Amino acid sequence: MLSVSIIIPVYNAEKTIGMILDKLLEQNYDKNYYEVILIDDDSKDQSVSIIEDYVKQHSNIKLYVNSKNQGRSKTRNNGIFHASNELLLFLDADCIPKSKNFIKSHVDFHNRRKNAIGIGSVYFPETSQNPFDKFRDNRENIRNRRINHENLDFVFLSTANMSISKKNILDLGGFDEEFKYWGAEDIELGYRAFKKNLTIGMVDMEGDVLHYDERVNLETYVKRIFYFSKYNIPILLKKHPDIINHFNNYKLLEPISFSNKYLIKKIFVQFVVTRFHGVFKWLINKGWFMNSKYSTFLYKLYVAKFYLEGVKERQI
Repeated sequence: MLSVSIIIPVYNAEKTIGMILDKLLEQNYDKNYYEVILIDDDSKDQSVSIIEDYVKQHSNIKLYVNSKNQGRSKTRNNGIFHASNELLLFLDADCIPKSKNFIKSHVDFHNRRKNAIGIGSVYFPETSQNPFDKFRDNRENIRNRRINHENLDFVFLSTANMSISKKNILDLGGFDEEFKYWGAEDIELGYRAFKKNLTIGMVDMEGDVLHYDERVNLETYVKRIFYFSKYNIPILLKKHPDIINHFNNYKLLEPISFSNKYLIKKIFVQFVVTRFHGVFKWLINKGWFMNSKYSTFLYKLYVAKFYLEGVKERQI
């Protein structure tokens, strides 16, 4: 039986962390063979207090607290350092396992594929009628994509629900701590894995999670995209210049170069995104097309403007 360390970075997760721990304690997996490692990144709410209550009652739940906010990559690396088992399962603090066989699903995947990274899908709760949640579900739920789930492209790697052997992630060098803001640190890890010939595949559906991301509405999401474009994408491109060719949408929003083979398409897309941003915002506020097949496309066009703004504010 594989031993598992579940690593959860925590920041202001008081609304969800108890639900996650309850689900993990219900698992159909021998408790002697898994531990839950929580790394608090200087939360300002009651997250630590809630976790401490679980630590007192369950020997396989362990808490470590960063002395100051260190960011997502450093926090996950701290979790890797403290992990004592052979398989590492990364989970976000607002992602609740759907099944009591969540751990088993990831373990079964690694028993079948010794040199691979396992990914579970991330769903938004079906009770949500928010069109923006449906947009994010279309983007983040990999099972909705018509792609080869056995051999995923590295761009689909997500640390919200991911498993990898401790040996493999140490061989990769862990997470790159230069990434301080939201986004790209998991893609960058996936790219290094791709270069090392590690494959990425989906675990079965019992390894999926529900994403209770109440803190993120459209306003906060576009701020994430802005900082992602301004700070993290330049780091990513500096480390791996050719990686942009794997991003079908983002590559059209990067600076226009007359030597670029996508020149005409870039000019057209950036003109539409900039010139009609107010129209897209008006349509979203009015709720038009929100329950149609066009809603995802409309959100993409609206969000793209904030990526462009991040591009313009980059430090060259």
